[in-house]
Amino acid sequence: MLSVEHTRNYSIDGGGTRLKKSFKLIGLGCAICANKIQEAVSKLEGVNSATVNFAAAKLIIECDAAKIEPIVESAKAIIKKIEPGTLLQTV
Repeated sequence: MLSVEHTRNYSIDGGGTRLKKSFKLIGLGCAICANKIQEAVSKLEGVNSATVNFAAAKLIIECDAAKIEPIVESAKAIIKKIEPGTLLQTV
């Protein structure tokens, strides 16, 4: 189960809830890889936006709150494929 620390929930039109959640990218060592991770995570179903800050080694995902767990699992798989030594940690 994911921790809900450092998250922001808010309602959207249509009754859904969006979630904005931050993660630490431990071991991220490549700016190009950071960009690839951002692009790939942004394309996941349910993701409204994804931003990777290379200098801070941080990933911020804004998504449908009901889909956060599968999105995080998919993000972990993407990160493992693009930058195998990098771990995704809940902030």
